[in-house]
Amino acid sequence: ERHPEYYPIVDGEVRGRQANLSHPDVLERAIKHVRDTFERNPDTLGTSLGPDDGALRDERPETRALMSGKPDPLFPHRQDSTDLLVWFINQVAEEIEDEYPDKLLGFYVYSNHSSVPDIEPHPMIYPKIAPISFSRYTSIGTPNAPTSMMLKDIIQEWVKLSPRVGVYLYNWNLADFAMPFTRVAAFRRDLPNLHNWGLEYATIESGANWQNMVPGNYMIGRLLWDIETDVDALLEEFYPLYYGPAAEPMRRHDRLLEEAYENTSAYTGNNWSMHRILTPEVMEGLENNLNEALELVGDTEPYAKRLSVPSYTLNFAKAWFDARDALNRFDFEAAGEANRRFVDNYWQAHEDGLTTDEPSWRARSRPHDSPHNRNFFSMNVRRYWEIFHQPSFEEAEKIANEGSVILEFPDEWKGYFDQTAIGESLGLANPEYPKDSWLDLKTFSATIDEQGFPYYRGLIWYALDIEIPEITLEDDEEVFMWFGGNDSNTQVFIDGRKAGKFRTGNFQPGEASVTPYLRPGETQHVVVLVDNRPVCELGTGGIMRPVVLYKRALGEDEERTPFPEDFDPEDAPLFAPAE
Repeated sequence: ERHPEYYPIVDGEVRGRQANLSHPDVLERAIKHVRDTFERNPDTLGTSLGPDDGALRDERPETRALMSGKPDPLFPHRQDSTDLLVWFINQVAEEIEDEYPDKLLGFYVYSNHSSVPDIEPHPMIYPKIAPISFSRYTSIGTPNAPTSMMLKDIIQEWVKLSPRVGVYLYNWNLADFAMPFTRVAAFRRDLPNLHNWGLEYATIESGANWQNMVPGNYMIGRLLWDIETDVDALLEEFYPLYYGPAAEPMRRHDRLLEEAYENTSAYTGNNWSMHRILTPEVMEGLENNLNEALELVGDTEPYAKRLSVPSYTLNFAKAWFDARDALNRFDFEAAGEANRRFVDNYWQAHEDGLTTDEPSWRARSRPHDSPHNRNFFSMNVRRYWEIFHQPSFEEAEKIANEGSVILEFPDEWKGYFDQTAIGESLGLANPEYPKDSWLDLKTFSATIDEQGFPYYRGLIWYALDIEIPEITLEDDEEVFMWFGGNDSNTQVFIDGRKAGKFRTGNFQPGEASVTPYLRPGETQHVVVLVDNRPVCELGTGGIMRPVVLYKRALGEDEERTPFPEDFDPEDAPLFAPAE
């Protein structure tokens, strides 16, 4: 509040999350922070000067002048800020290099500062490449995953620029802990390659999701100790020791999973690519191998306990596919039932002692042999499900039980990508605006990544002409247009009129009361505008789950939707307002 000039301007307002790196006082404070850190901790290797999590943005002209002027390679609606950050840390390094010549100033090559800079970094700079926006499924440099090839180039260029480069890898599928997943195929290639390319420092973010970390963690630990480790020989040792008589079917189980991820061209994160990776054939193979393993082991411990972990994970995947498929065929009751199976599976694992249902940091604070420290499943299995998916299935079931679906919208609409955000001024919502040149764009059956637009960030317009059925309403009922999950903020237009809008995030559902705008028995022009500029996940955007018209009684705290100010009562058969 005292120094708004120390913070960036984002969307025309001072935003307190990051720092204004072009302000001389901010630079002086950074220099003082570094000196104070090294005086207090003379033995420390270095300190971080990276920004907080999220994009580093600033609309101030003096800050923009320090940027390269290039768009971010994966989120082109944002400017690349790598040059700005390197310039800033260079200034700090030049000020302290005589006092602390052997210290390091670190930052993540991350978010919208994940490119190769055009300016030379100071030798004290220690960049750590954190490829959160690149392909999370394949090994680095895999030809079928273009961002993996881009990442390889970025890494190798940074090695030429800096005397030391580190890497921050993710040992889980962001942001999902539940699906069958593995890093074995990727990391057995990545770690030796990274070492050969000149990287000798690594941080690997992991969580308590042991169904996806075995045997990967064993392999990773050994490779970090000795990069020349023979991984094939290591796994030959691992499977009989860990799975006993079930060694062979579990080896086939894991190889099937490894190949599914390493060979995919999918880019979308979270659960949104699972139907492309864990195909019905892969799921059948995983289940057959696991069933064979369970039969060979029987009740023999510790192998039975160890096999229960991937068994629960396969059940999570089945519940996800059942819930998704039910929703996509508008069977809202079945979607709700599958959602409960997912949640019940988690709590059954909890009863079986496989999760403490609390943050892993709390479990780690207990004695190593504590029975509450056996956190095979992170609580994030449940938490991410609740954030990204459960609300859609619960609301769909509520519609089935308490409302009445009037109209199911089709999967395919006419679509228009409006990267410069001029669509509203062009009048795209107008029924007279020609839509014949627009794309045929799917909604709930395929992500925009799957349809060839994995990196698109901007506005997405959808349009269709659809016949509205005859509708009978009770006095306390209204008609709502319900979206099972969008990415993200949404406006609805009917026959060119603004009929409603809602804000949403994390693919959660939203709805607009559209009663006053409907003409039962007539064909109407429906346009939906979805703002895909906020980054919710990789490769996502637009309408992502089914859309319906449904009617229900208004709640006690709900008021009737007002009619448009230009409503003409002679303009029948628009629903007439209440007397």
